[in-house]
Amino acid sequence: KIYDFTLTKANSTTFAKAVDITTFADDATEHTGTITFAAGGTIQNDVTFNTNNIVSFTGTMNIGTASSRKNLTHTAGNTAINGTLNAATTQLGNLTLTGDTTITTSGTQTYNGTINDATAGAHTLILNSGTSQITFASSVGQTAAPKVLTVNGPVAINGAAVTTTDEQNYNAAITSTGAITLKSAALNLNCSTVTTAGAQTYDGPVNLLSDTSLTLNTGDLLLKSPLAGAHKFTIAKTNDAAFAGSVSVTHFEITLANDTQFANPVVVTNFAITSANDTHFAETLTVDSFSI
Repeated sequence: KIYDFTLTKANSTTFAKAVDITTFADDATEHTGTITFAAGGTIQNDVTFNTNNIVSFTGTMNIGTASSRKNLTHTAGNTAINGTLNAATTQLGNLTLTGDTTITTSGTQTYNGTINDATAGAHTLILNSGTSQITFASSVGQTAAPKVLTVNGPVAINGAAVTTTDEQNYNAAITSTGAITLKSAALNLNCSTVTTAGAQTYDGPVNLLSDTSLTLNTGDLLLKSPLAGAHKFTIAKTNDAAFAGSVSVTHFEITLANDTQFANPVVVTNFAITSANDTHFAETLTVDSFSI
């Protein structure tokens, strides 16, 4: 056990075994060395890493105890994680997945930099925040896409694009201050709302796991692949909307749209249009109930 540890200046610092540190301080404002926690452990105080180099965690890393989580900040450099990170809140710059990674907080998670896999398509990222906000300020997977991303908490996708190789899972509301592009082999929406200031592009099959409503305050909606699920899909507001793949949902509703185009067959139980200028079906429409 270490009661007080203060890092002033070092080329590199490595903790080879699990740590139990009561008070950790990185006081080196010009610190350029790496900091490695090779076997996880616990730091019991709020901690800010000042190094503009890599801080890496392997195993289970606790910031605070289970009954009193603390805050983690490392925005000056890159954070590399292979394992589990538990904290009250996290504020990180660039994040690299060096293994399957789970980050759990009781409060907010903010990612000011990019998120990438160390090897494209190799690792899974799970983010748990309860009802607290998760924010992506930059892109996810632009350089090396993770295999799977699962977001258990409301997420603000303000970095435009999220790319994974296998799947993306969203289990709470999605928002954005701009446009978003979600790209994966499977896009699983278990969220009631997706609300963006700009366009929404879904580059991959969309699976509805709950009733979902999309609101685009400006811009167009584009689904490049099939949309399916035994749930209600609502376009609450958009400019134009284009569905390049087939559509198979229980209920499809257009509340407010300009021009909506369906390039492939549409199979729905109920189809309702409240306000739309034009709706085009290039292939068959199979529906039990249709209302305008």
